[in-house]
Amino acid sequence: MLGYLYKDFATNKKTIRTLLLVLVLFNAMVFMLFVGDDVDAAITDLGVLFQILMFSFSACSFFISGAMASNYFKTDERKKWGYYVVSTPRGISKQMVSKYIMVLIMSLITFTVSVSANILARNLFSKYDIPNVTGVVLIFLFIQIMIRAIETPFIVGIGQKAGEMVKGMLMLGLILFTVIYLMFADISWIGSSDHVIEKIFDLITKIRFTDFIKTWGGRLVMMSVPLYILSCFISIKLFTYGIERIEK
Repeated sequence: MLGYLYKDFATNKKTIRTLLLVLVLFNAMVFMLFVGDDVDAAITDLGVLFQILMFSFSACSFFISGAMASNYFKTDERKKWGYYVVSTPRGISKQMVSKYIMVLIMSLITFTVSVSANILARNLFSKYDIPNVTGVVLIFLFIQIMIRAIETPFIVGIGQKAGEMVKGMLMLGLILFTVIYLMFADISWIGSSDHVIEKIFDLITKIRFTDFIKTWGGRLVMMSVPLYILSCFISIKLFTYGIERIEK
């Protein structure tokens, strides 16, 4: 197992280095908000945009990490490698479990970088109203795990391109659901239409993970863990089928 995991990190080291560099640089942009001759005035002028930017840096980190996740499978899309895996004792299980562990590790690294940047900013610049995004980022982590659980069997069984299509459809479906909900659902709980963005953001920043998991949405998100394990078993079953669909 460790051999397969080492192989996955070694063959994807360029992608991993790129992701780590992007995550560090992207989250370091948080501190650029506090650079200038008159930081107090600049942040006051930004108003709610300041808080939105603080939140967005963490949210986009997971978007970037998720966008690169399918690349971890691309390096193994070779018929000869697939036949070798099948020929070794428990080779398929080791190959798939290794991939799932790798994706989980990179998701946890993304979570750690985002939360660390937020905590550091809150400690260094405590006089500013910097939102604590730890609870929301933890929710992002479980959502990321759920998305990876859904798309990975498609990548294994049909190929990376198919996995990208599934990911795109999931994102499009989420966007459409949000738009339709905002257009037709009862959103009176937000209050008046004045300063809607501020009210929604204020609601998001007050989310605490321990309270969130008690809601139906929280229970749905927590299902990502058993779904991820089930996804691994499905991918193991689809591995042999996927080999025959590899072009080279």
